[in-house]
Amino acid sequence: MPYKVKAVFAVNCAMRLRKRTARFAPAVIIWNKLLDKFVKNEGQRQFVINEPENPDINYLRNPISGVKELMELMEQLLLRLDLIKVPALLIQSSGDPVIHPEGSKEIYEKLGCEDKELVMLNYERHDVLRGEISQRVFARIAEFLNIRIK
Repeated sequence: MPYKVKAVFAVNCAMRLRKRTARFAPAVIIWNKLLDKFVKNEGQRQFVINEPENPDINYLRNPISGVKELMELMEQLLLRLDLIKVPALLIQSSGDPVIHPEGSKEIYEKLGCEDKELVMLNYERHDVLRGEISQRVFARIAEFLNIRIK
Protein backbone atom coordinates (compact mmCIF):
# COMPACT_ATOMS: atom_id res chain seq x y z
CA MET A 1 0.00 0.00 0.00
CA PRO A 2 1.56 3.33 -1.03
CA TYR A 3 2.03 6.04 1.56
CA LYS A 4 0.16 9.31 1.31
CA VAL A 5 2.56 12.15 2.01
CA LYS A 6 0.84 14.83 4.06
CA ALA A 7 3.72 17.30 4.46
CA VAL A 8 7.43 17.67 3.76
CA PHE A 9 10.31 19.52 5.37
CA ALA A 10 13.92 20.10 4.44
CA VAL A 11 16.85 21.54 6.35
CA ASN A 12 19.68 23.40 4.59
CA CYS A 13 18.65 22.11 1.17
CA ALA A 14 21.41 21.46 -1.31
CA MET A 15 20.29 23.57 -4.23
CA ARG A 16 23.22 25.95 -4.58
CA LEU A 17 26.67 25.07 -3.30
CA ARG A 18 28.89 27.80 -1.86
CA LYS A 19 32.04 26.49 -3.54
CA ARG A 20 31.95 27.70 -7.10
CA THR A 21 34.61 25.19 -8.05
CA ALA A 22 31.92 22.47 -7.81
CA ARG A 23 30.75 23.61 -11.24
CA PHE A 24 33.94 22.16 -12.70
CA ALA A 25 33.19 18.62 -11.55
CA PRO A 26 31.79 17.45 -14.93
CA ALA A 27 34.85 18.83 -16.74
CA VAL A 28 37.24 17.17 -14.27
CA ILE A 29 35.51 13.83 -14.81
CA ILE A 30 35.93 14.17 -18.59
CA TRP A 31 39.57 15.15 -18.07
CA ASN A 32 40.12 12.09 -15.87
CA LYS A 33 38.66 9.83 -18.58
CA LEU A 34 41.00 11.34 -21.18
CA LEU A 35 43.99 10.90 -18.91
CA ASP A 36 42.97 7.32 -18.21
CA LYS A 37 43.07 6.55 -21.94
CA PHE A 38 46.51 8.03 -22.43
CA VAL A 39 48.53 7.92 -19.19
CA LYS A 40 46.64 5.57 -16.83
CA ASN A 41 45.87 7.33 -13.54
CA GLU A 42 48.63 9.95 -13.72
CA GLY A 43 47.40 13.47 -13.03
CA GLN A 44 43.84 12.45 -12.32
CA ARG A 45 41.89 14.13 -9.58
CA GLN A 46 39.25 11.86 -8.08
CA PHE A 47 38.56 13.71 -4.82
CA VAL A 48 38.22 17.21 -3.44
CA ILE A 49 39.26 18.12 0.07
CA ASN A 50 36.41 18.65 2.49
CA GLU A 51 36.68 20.71 5.67
CA PRO A 52 33.68 19.42 7.62
CA GLU A 53 32.24 21.00 10.74
CA ASN A 54 32.17 17.54 12.32
CA PRO A 55 35.31 15.70 11.15
CA ASP A 56 34.54 12.83 13.52
CA ILE A 57 31.47 11.87 11.44
CA ASN A 58 31.96 13.57 8.04
CA TYR A 59 34.24 12.77 5.13
CA LEU A 60 37.53 14.63 4.88
CA ARG A 61 37.36 14.36 1.11
CA ASN A 62 34.51 14.00 -1.37
CA PRO A 63 34.54 12.09 -4.66
CA ILE A 64 34.29 14.44 -7.63
CA SER A 65 31.83 12.03 -9.20
CA GLY A 66 29.59 12.50 -6.15
CA VAL A 67 29.73 16.29 -6.54
CA LYS A 68 28.69 15.90 -10.18
CA GLU A 69 25.81 13.61 -9.20
CA LEU A 70 24.65 16.08 -6.54
CA MET A 71 24.61 18.85 -9.14
CA GLU A 72 22.57 16.66 -11.49
CA LEU A 73 20.12 15.90 -8.68
CA MET A 74 19.75 19.62 -7.94
CA GLU A 75 18.96 20.29 -11.62
CA GLN A 76 16.34 17.52 -11.71
CA LEU A 77 14.78 18.69 -8.45
CA LEU A 78 14.32 22.21 -9.81
CA LEU A 79 12.29 20.78 -12.68
CA ARG A 80 9.92 18.98 -10.31
CA LEU A 81 9.35 21.38 -7.42
CA ASP A 82 6.03 22.50 -8.85
CA LEU A 83 4.76 18.92 -8.38
CA ILE A 84 4.97 19.26 -4.60
CA LYS A 85 1.43 20.12 -3.54
CA VAL A 86 1.56 19.21 0.17
CA PRO A 87 2.54 21.68 2.92
CA ALA A 88 6.28 22.34 2.96
CA LEU A 89 8.71 23.75 5.51
CA LEU A 90 12.22 24.84 4.57
CA ILE A 91 14.76 25.69 7.26
CA GLN A 92 17.97 27.40 6.19
CA SER A 93 20.97 28.72 8.07
CA SER A 94 21.73 32.19 6.71
CA GLY A 95 25.47 31.78 7.19
CA ASP A 96 25.70 28.18 5.98
CA PRO A 97 29.28 27.75 4.68
CA VAL A 98 28.31 24.76 2.47
CA ILE A 99 24.91 25.61 0.99
CA HIS A 100 24.03 29.06 -0.31
CA PRO A 101 20.76 30.31 1.27
CA GLU A 102 19.57 31.58 -2.11
CA GLY A 103 19.00 27.94 -3.05
CA SER A 104 16.38 27.52 -0.34
CA LYS A 105 14.72 30.75 -1.48
CA GLU A 106 14.60 29.40 -5.02
CA ILE A 107 13.06 26.13 -3.81
CA TYR A 108 10.47 28.08 -1.83
CA GLU A 109 9.48 30.15 -4.86
CA LYS A 110 9.14 27.13 -7.16
CA LEU A 111 7.18 24.85 -4.82
CA GLY A 112 3.75 23.98 -6.19
CA CYS A 113 1.98 24.28 -2.83
CA GLU A 114 0.28 27.26 -1.26
CA ASP A 115 1.01 26.20 2.34
CA LYS A 116 4.77 26.72 2.55
CA GLU A 117 7.21 28.35 4.93
CA LEU A 118 10.84 29.37 4.71
CA VAL A 119 12.54 29.83 8.08
CA MET A 120 15.89 31.59 7.91
CA LEU A 121 18.08 30.99 10.95
CA ASN A 122 20.63 33.60 11.93
CA TYR A 123 23.36 30.98 12.25
CA GLU A 124 26.80 30.52 10.73
CA ARG A 125 26.95 26.73 10.40
CA HIS A 126 25.66 24.06 8.07
CA ASP A 127 24.91 21.48 10.74
CA VAL A 128 21.87 22.83 12.57
CA LEU A 129 20.68 19.39 13.67
CA ARG A 130 23.41 19.09 16.27
CA GLY A 131 24.59 21.47 18.93
CA GLU A 132 23.18 24.65 20.41
CA ILE A 133 20.50 25.41 17.83
CA SER A 134 19.25 21.87 17.22
CA GLN A 135 16.45 21.92 19.81
CA ARG A 136 15.03 25.07 18.24
CA VAL A 137 15.10 23.45 14.80
CA PHE A 138 13.49 20.23 16.03
CA ALA A 139 10.78 22.19 17.87
CA ARG A 140 9.98 24.18 14.71
CA ILE A 141 9.73 20.99 12.63
CA ALA A 142 7.52 19.32 15.26
CA GLU A 143 5.23 22.38 15.39
CA PHE A 144 4.91 22.37 11.60
CA LEU A 145 4.14 18.64 11.42
CA ASN A 146 1.75 18.62 14.39
CA ILE A 147 -0.42 21.26 12.77
CA ARG A 148 -0.51 19.59 9.35
CA ILE A 149 -0.56 15.87 10.10
CA LYS A 150 -3.61 14.58 11.86
